[in-house]
Amino acid sequence: MVLGIQTMAEHMISLINKKRTAMKKIGVGLLAFISITLQAQEDRSTALFATLKTRDSLIFNVGFNQCNMGPYDTLISDDIEFYHDRGGVEYGKTVFIESVRTNICGQKNKLFRELVDSSLQVFPMYKEGILYGAIQQGDHRFYVMEGQARKYAGEAKFVHLWIIEQNHWHLKRVLSYYHHSSPTAR
Repeated sequence: MVLGIQTMAEHMISLINKKRTAMKKIGVGLLAFISITLQAQEDRSTALFATLKTRDSLIFNVGFNQCNMGPYDTLISDDIEFYHDRGGVEYGKTVFIESVRTNICGQKNKLFRELVDSSLQVFPMYKEGILYGAIQQGDHRFYVMEGQARKYAGEAKFVHLWIIEQNHWHLKRVLSYYHHSSPTAR
């Protein structure tokens, strides 16, 4: 009987030690993930950050705000996927451009987009040490244009997946979500 209790106690101690080891591994893994994530964000002073911020400006300040679709030909991937939490999903460059032309530029009181500059982040993506893409994320505010006046309409978050295709950056995937009006924002 004593041997059975001793064996059971040894078994329980073994299980406790295994759980401690597993928890340590999870903790180390989590710290490594957090460390990698914090280090992976591109510094705002780098060429990559500036390049993608410029492309964001061409898409929104030129295309969306000024309704000049010219830059879209070279910036938007042919197989873009655009996911919007209120408007659904759109596939392909032609559909995307037509949607902006009709739903943004074709409206009497069109929307105007403003990047929340301090929220912009860029995360480079490498395969075998070679840069092949980047994730760009941030917040933006929207205004309804009433003549030349802007009236605050709301804000949202975005995630852009940029991929290098044929030595050029192309916007491949877009997530546009958490659209809401915020009474404290304006």
